[in-house]
Parts: sequence; structure tokens; C-alpha cells
Amino acid sequence: MKKFLVASTLVFILAVGFLGDIVSNKITAQNDIYFVKANNEEIYIAIDNKWQKLDIVGVNLDSSKPGNFPNDKEVTEEEYLNWLKIIYDMGANCVKVPDIMEPDFYNALDKFNQDKEKTIYVIQGIYFDEVDLKNGKDIQSEELEEKFKNNMELIVDSIHGNSFNLEGMVENEYYKTDISKYLLGYTLGVEFASHDLIYTELTRCAS
Repeated sequence: MKKFLVASTLVFILAVGFLGDIVSNKITAQNDIYFVKANNEEIYIAIDNKWQKLDIVGVNLDSSKPGNFPNDKEVTEEEYLNWLKIIYDMGANCVKVPDIMEPDFYNALDKFNQDKEKTIYVIQGIYFDEVDLKNGKDIQSEELEEKFKNNMELIVDSIHGNSFNLEGMVENEYYKTDISKYLLGYTLGVEFASHDLIYTELTRCAS
């Protein structure tokens, strides 16, 4: 029993030391699966095989231009390149997009980062279709859950340049640029109003 406790203590000490090294960036970041991680409220990215803290300076970006409707999506790749240059020059290192953007945005992001000393990263939003909510549907239903999951798969696939070729996902056939190396993470859904949440709860209670 004594030997077991000693061995367990040593394993615990080694584990704590290993985790401490990860947080303090002493362990090299050699991982083909991911290049970004979170520790509490801090974000780390792998640079030169070492974890380095990233202070995010972000800008919200969508595909709308002044005088146009949000769904018009008339922004060209050249315009996105110009916007990214402006964002870069102001000292930002990240853009947050609310939903899947047109391919020109991802093409522009990849081109822009090619010769830059500092990278502009992206936080990708996965939008929840509020039309279903306005039509009185239960946002917690299996139908909408499945619909949202399919949208997640579509967007993740598109971010990776359609490399997974999900069956039936014809919407992302033109997403050929893999920008996953610039992806910090995803945001899910929308900011539901309190009355929407109350409504869906009452709907479920009534059923």
C-alpha cells in the first residue's frame, strides 16, 4: 500500500508539472490536429513549435456594404482584400463573421495572410435560422436540432475547403480554399431574446 501511495504521488507530481509546462509554454506545440487551445480565459496558439499567448484584437465583419441588404453578398474578393488591409493596419489580428461567408472572403483571407508577418485569424459563426422561431416552431425540437447540426457540418466542411465532400451538401461546392489554419474557433447560434426563450419553454410545457 505504501509503495502504491508513493507511486501515485509521483505520477500526480509529474502530471502537475507537465500541465504547468504546457501553460508556461515550455512544451513544444507539435500537433497536427490543432494549433490553438484555451486555458481558462486565455488563448494560446502554436508558433515555431511553442505555445504563445494570443491577445485577440477583433473586428466584426460581414458581407454587407452600405446601401445593400445583408443577403445581397455583392462584396468582391478585391474588396475583402482591401478591408483586411485596413483591419490589419489598425492593429487587429482577428475578424469575427456571423455565418458562412461567400467563397471570395475565404479566398481573400488566405491570399492576404500569405506574405504577412502577423496573421489575421477568424472566428467563424454558425447561424441559427430565426425564421423558424418567428414561424412559431420549437427551437428545441428534434427537427430544428437536426437542421442546425446539418448547418454545422456544412460550415465546418466549407472552412476546410470542402475536403470532406459531405454527401448532398451542394451549397459548398465552390469552397475550395482551406482556411482552417487561421481558424480560432466557432460561435454557435444567435443571441436569443428572453421572450423567445420563455416562449419555447411554454411551448414545451404545453405539449
